[in-house]
Amino acid sequence: MYSSLQGGSWRLAVVDPGTGTSTLLASFTPADDDVRLDAEYAAMNDNGPIAQRHLFSADLTRAVAKRTLPDGTGHVGWIDRSGAFTDVTAAEPAGADFASTTTDDSPAFGPDGAFYFAHRPSDGAWKQPPAVWRLEGSDPAAAREAARVDEVNYTVDAPSRITGLCAGCAPFSRPAGQDKGAFRVTGFLGHDAYLSTDSGNHMVYRSPFKAEKDTDLMDWGTDGTKLIPETNRTVWSPIADPSATTVAFLSEADGSSSGTSGLPHELFTVPATGGTPHRVPVTGETLTGPSPALIDWL
Repeated sequence: MYSSLQGGSWRLAVVDPGTGTSTLLASFTPADDDVRLDAEYAAMNDNGPIAQRHLFSADLTRAVAKRTLPDGTGHVGWIDRSGAFTDVTAAEPAGADFASTTTDDSPAFGPDGAFYFAHRPSDGAWKQPPAVWRLEGSDPAAAREAARVDEVNYTVDAPSRITGLCAGCAPFSRPAGQDKGAFRVTGFLGHDAYLSTDSGNHMVYRSPFKAEKDTDLMDWGTDGTKLIPETNRTVWSPIADPSATTVAFLSEADGSSSGTSGLPHELFTVPATGGTPHRVPVTGETLTGPSPALIDWL
């Protein structure tokens, strides 16, 4: 499954890797002019496929969104496929008179299916460390504070572990029930390995998980196994099928980063052990938009 932002709308489509037939699954377009789709959680979590997937509910019926009020404060929630906005912030308990102005941002659906967002003091252009709120279910009035973090951003790991994330830092990701993981993970390959690209987006790697104490933010997975031949093409969004035998990824013909050159995006598959990539000729709902991403293998 891939996501693509086209003209202010999120489009989700699924591609059959055998035939290349692409079918539209869902489209999300805000019905109100003051509501916009919001990808801040993905941006602050390194924009990888795992983070992109958290912009949509598990059943793909909702996409995170934000409403900015005339005073500049932010309200978060989601839109459904009709474009209707559910305002979670509006249901928060009212503060005391003359309380500090607060704003909500960075909405996401966590690996546990709950809705998360950052609730923080509104302080001009400077973000303050937030309280992270959690909503289980779809009743906005049920949202409650779940954690406070000391960094300006946050990440939610499987199943519902909330961790502070410094500005510009990549998250440390791990599968549910695992203590080992890695930074800059694009997809999990079973329970012992992960997929990633290098900093120039020219190679796909399979690398073993490590304990967090044995890795750091500078790790790119480049000590792992190269899965494709050396290339000057751009490659991004590698993800594995549920059996962890095949890897799919997107590519384009020049050396720009992650699909921003405007050239056609192409879909490839390669064995999870490495080999010669096979191009999947996509027909139907094509891979368009400024930077599509593979976000799941259904």
